[in-house]
Amino acid sequence: MAISSETRITPTFVGNGITQTFPFTFRIFTDDDLVVTTRNSETGDETTLDLTTDYTASLKSPQSSNSGGSITLTEPLAVGYEMVITSAVKATQGVMIRNLGDFYPAVLNDALDKLTVLIQQLKVKINNIDIESLDVYNHSQQTTGNPHNVTKSDIGLGNADNTPDLDKPVSAAVQAALDNKPDLGETSSDAYRGDRGKEAYDHSQSTTGNPHSVTKSDIGLGNVSNADATDCDSHTSGSNNKVFTASEQGKLAGIENNATADQTEAEIEAAYNNQVPVVTQGEAEGGSGTQPKRWTPQRVNQAIQALAAGGSGGLQNNYSATTAPTVNADSSAGYSVGSVWINIAADESWRCTDNTDGAAVWIKTTLTADELATVATSGSSDDLTEGSAHLLMTSAERSKLAGVETGATADMTGAEIKGAYEAESNTNAFTDAEKTKLSGVETGATADQTGAEIKAVYEAQANTNAFTDAEKTKLADIETSTATYTNKTLEEPVFNKAYKETVYTLTGTVLDPANGTIQSKTLSANTTFTENLSSGESLFLTTTGGATYTITWPIMTWFGPEGNTAPTLSGTDAFVIWKEGTALKGAYIGNGD
Repeated sequence: MAISSETRITPTFVGNGITQTFPFTFRIFTDDDLVVTTRNSETGDETTLDLTTDYTASLKSPQSSNSGGSITLTEPLAVGYEMVITSAVKATQGVMIRNLGDFYPAVLNDALDKLTVLIQQLKVKINNIDIESLDVYNHSQQTTGNPHNVTKSDIGLGNADNTPDLDKPVSAAVQAALDNKPDLGETSSDAYRGDRGKEAYDHSQSTTGNPHSVTKSDIGLGNVSNADATDCDSHTSGSNNKVFTASEQGKLAGIENNATADQTEAEIEAAYNNQVPVVTQGEAEGGSGTQPKRWTPQRVNQAIQALAAGGSGGLQNNYSATTAPTVNADSSAGYSVGSVWINIAADESWRCTDNTDGAAVWIKTTLTADELATVATSGSSDDLTEGSAHLLMTSAERSKLAGVETGATADMTGAEIKGAYEAESNTNAFTDAEKTKLSGVETGATADQTGAEIKAVYEAQANTNAFTDAEKTKLADIETSTATYTNKTLEEPVFNKAYKETVYTLTGTVLDPANGTIQSKTLSANTTFTENLSSGESLFLTTTGGATYTITWPIMTWFGPEGNTAPTLSGTDAFVIWKEGTALKGAYIGNGD
């Protein structure tokens, strides 16, 4: 068959605590192919039901041309639960076409149907990918910026100053040592006097070199290396100030200003939710959104309902109302016949039956016990329908009951009637044997006649043509001649020899067994047959040229490997055609090439 629908999942069925049977329209191959899933609307918990334990399946036949069927739950689908039906046809290939073996189009059709079903199942799974999962994946692949707001403290650089090396301040220890050194040009109070005073003074005035062989330790710089202050490769890290490696500097450069520690899952979710809005009901039902947005279970359900109603632009529903619908919940408000309105504050639901502007009609689909009691006690018996145990009485049945006597019992058996009758006087009841004997006696019958009396009476009648013994012997010796019967009914005929049927070469287009019950037709063009068969008549037909021309048959039921489908011609083909009542039927025997 051709699979013309892409549907591979039913609309969402909403439980009402009553309905047990639910339909599906897609093709499956066995009832094991079905997957039935229920969902708790409040918690979101899903359960896959078990075949035979939780439900039974009824498939239309044949699935190749009449796909779908229904399931029946062992218990009604409860209020607060939803259900969908889809399939899980196993991804196997069981068709094997052998050389010189039978090759039926139905086998190939089934194999192609299974491939189409597997593709549809895969499409359902792809369409169910959560857009939030895609956004999280894209977030994880980001290689630039600082999406997690990492700070310098998070990577062990909390004390580092974001300044060039030449602008970095000296340590407190170095600054204290420098503060205790005399300025250049000062003279010491202990300088040499006398003849060496000038030399000492001149020595004190020297502003270059290192006349006193002062070491770096002498001035409190014993831990300072003799390195270019601008070349960080010449420095080592101290206890307070650290020297960055090229790798650490690159790592620090990749951290955004004001970056903080890694966010928790809750913080990431909150930040994501603040950035990505929730899909609106209109976008979910109409499929109009173009920007990435978040989907809630409610929006997903609304989208499924809209798709089930015909895709984009489907029914508008209100699943989160807090009041009952009014006459203004009409077509101008976007509602259609079949729209659903749920008042979550009162746990009540309605369905729209008329969306006329300003005069919308909504039928309540949930009733309280008091409301059910009101319905039960209002109206007349004409408003009731029969149940399985308690039935309604028509006016005719009531009149019939009135005519039955009080205390009447069921009809007496034959034995009871016989006993009551024979108990009466003058009944003269016959036994079965007596009645049989009486039935065999003609009215006015006398005693049995003798053979001679019978012969005399018989031969006295006109046109009796009684045979003598000699004449009868002569007649027995004569062979039966050939006889032709036209439009005669033969009851249980016995043919001691072969009989011949008329063979006819069909030159026209009327299939009529009166021309012969074995007919042949050579096609020279596309041909449309008509028929002139009566109930109980049949004929055998062969055609040639079927590979070149086509045949249009009268309306009939076909039997063959392709089912109730007109056979595909392939050259020289043979058929049997017959009529039962008014129903014309045909069987394709096969190809004779």
